[in-house]
Amino acid sequence: MEHILESIEASLQTNHIKEASSLINEHRRLFENNARFWNLKGVLHYSKQELDMAVQCLTTAVRLDPGYPDAKINLEFISQLQQGEGGIRSDALDDSGFIQRKVESLNQAVLLVESCVAMLHEEETDDAWRQVLTRTYTTMNWSSADLTRLQQLVSSRFLIRIYENILLCIEETLNYSQVTNKDELIMVVEFTLLSLLKELREEVHFFGQIYPDPNKWDSYYRDEFNSANLNIYAKRSMESGVYKYPISIVVPAYNKLEFTKQCVESILKYTQDFEFELILVNDGSTDGTKEYYASIKHPNKKVINLYKNTGAMNAYFIGTRAVEGRVLVSVSNDVIVLNNWLSNLMTCLESDPTIGMVVPMTNKISNKQSINVTYESHEEMQQFAAAFNHSDPNKWMERERLCPFLHVVPMDIFGKGLCHDRLYQHAEFCDDDISLLLRKSGYKLILAGDTYCHHYGSVSLREGQKDNNSLNVSREIFKQKHKIDPWNDIIDGVDYLYSGFELREKASVRLLSLDPGFGKVPYAIRNHYKNAGILDVQLVNAVFDRTFATVYEQFHDPFIFVQSIHELVQEVSGHRYDHILLCKPLEYYDEIEQLIRSINKLLTEDGEFRFVVSNPYSANVISNLIALNGTWFNGGIERKLMSFSTVEKLLKEEGFGTISVEAIPSKGNNEIVISELKNTASKIGVKIHAKHDLLLGSDTIMFSVKR
Repeated sequence: MEHILESIEASLQTNHIKEASSLINEHRRLFENNARFWNLKGVLHYSKQELDMAVQCLTTAVRLDPGYPDAKINLEFISQLQQGEGGIRSDALDDSGFIQRKVESLNQAVLLVESCVAMLHEEETDDAWRQVLTRTYTTMNWSSADLTRLQQLVSSRFLIRIYENILLCIEETLNYSQVTNKDELIMVVEFTLLSLLKELREEVHFFGQIYPDPNKWDSYYRDEFNSANLNIYAKRSMESGVYKYPISIVVPAYNKLEFTKQCVESILKYTQDFEFELILVNDGSTDGTKEYYASIKHPNKKVINLYKNTGAMNAYFIGTRAVEGRVLVSVSNDVIVLNNWLSNLMTCLESDPTIGMVVPMTNKISNKQSINVTYESHEEMQQFAAAFNHSDPNKWMERERLCPFLHVVPMDIFGKGLCHDRLYQHAEFCDDDISLLLRKSGYKLILAGDTYCHHYGSVSLREGQKDNNSLNVSREIFKQKHKIDPWNDIIDGVDYLYSGFELREKASVRLLSLDPGFGKVPYAIRNHYKNAGILDVQLVNAVFDRTFATVYEQFHDPFIFVQSIHELVQEVSGHRYDHILLCKPLEYYDEIEQLIRSINKLLTEDGEFRFVVSNPYSANVISNLIALNGTWFNGGIERKLMSFSTVEKLLKEEGFGTISVEAIPSKGNNEIVISELKNTASKIGVKIHAKHDLLLGSDTIMFSVKR
């Protein structure tokens, strides 16, 4: 019968009210004399805001078992609520006070476990640390009503799972009949329990007290974020100058044991030249991952076993809290590392103290970090990597953003609290966020084009994007936090500006980018030159957009903020440029004729000016015009529509003699839009020829012009 009560409690804790109600109604006769049942029924009525019914149920539970603690605590809590309704101010009615009390409980629990860790390191008696953990359990054993209320107030996806892991971890530790391996106990208490408590504390505080009020975000990220998320071992090592290990390799895993085995075994095989600690995080797997991790032989191994899955982000956070090395290497469990992988990445990282992250090339990932491969077996893969993985600084490419499926990071970054943000609960755009954070803190992001690791890839994020609309949700969160669209550099087709780029054969190249956003286009061009052996590429970034002015001034490359074309000319006068890029569509600018005229004067004799313009003849533009689509009109901002023939005429009038025009095919499948547009045109007697399909299917026109 207990399993029925456990099912009811689980349904209440996960806020599945209908399921809990159904179970209670179905089994009410079976449990009519069971105190736990009546307590759960009281919690159900509380969840439905039926306070009088809740009191009756809880009173019955206390009558049946006067010593049952949950029922007594819940009854007292709801009685306070009812007093509050009658005009007596009660903390129980104050949601912010309730959340703050939970944060304080977590702070107390963290202090208790930290004292327990100290006792274990000092080899205190068995009874001493047990007493502390028992007090911690009492502090954390919250009532069902509290958990239900917390779920309603705190919008964390993983709060209950983290909480359950904490209780299970304490229970298992207290149940050790005899501790024979103190190191194993320390592993559980210090690197699992303590990390879980810190994560839960931050989940409750951030999602309960900060996230609901965007006005608090700026002060939180300025004053609290770093200290709440820093790695304490890195902080201590920064102060002492001594790290326990040169390198820490973290491998979080949730099921997919066949991939995990290949990953870990490749690390052990191809990392023998380095001393490193190996941190294996089992995020509640049910496929034998726990047993496999236990079987791994490595002198500096930490295994963190979670009892229930907490999600990829939390597993990563918990793993990185346990790092004691000078450099963090995080490896997804669907990655196979290969010959020279770490020596190459470390050579790159240690070449420049301002490098904050290094990521290798792979076969399956976005963000132009992949290369085409033809191998069909593990043997051929190893042969490919043996030929590919040779250190070459000319292949180290600075990027504006990285997708860190495998990343190498100096731990002083984590010692400062510069880390991924739990705000992105679905994981999308957390890469954009950490990339921006590191760059604003003065660090470079490097894609190591001389290093290759295999990546199986995963469909889990794509499934979430479809089921939860998580991609758009996370994009809006990034925009709300940074006041900038993370897709700034790829919308409107501006990322095609480096397509088919013609290199100048000269020792030094100057490139002027206007409104380069995060820098995707100028970085790509500089890397293109670097691959060709031309290392002196001077970037100058001029920003008209005030949104980026406060962000871009913190980036590594120099930039200037100008408010007019006249001011731009004054700022960059005295220099000529081999390339000038307009990284926003031409129609976004005022005084277009003056802009084109000024750019002509700033070019070298053989210099090139590149820009894009929205195509007024595309099927998407025409359909948006017909529908009077307010979203397409940028929320009321006027869009100028310029035909490319008009633009071509302007260019010729301003002295440009060589003009190349390229239609950029629209992203996505718009064949249906074109077909429907043709059908509509035929109904009014207009025939659209097939030769115009390319024009109809292109939202953007790219111009490449010279004098």
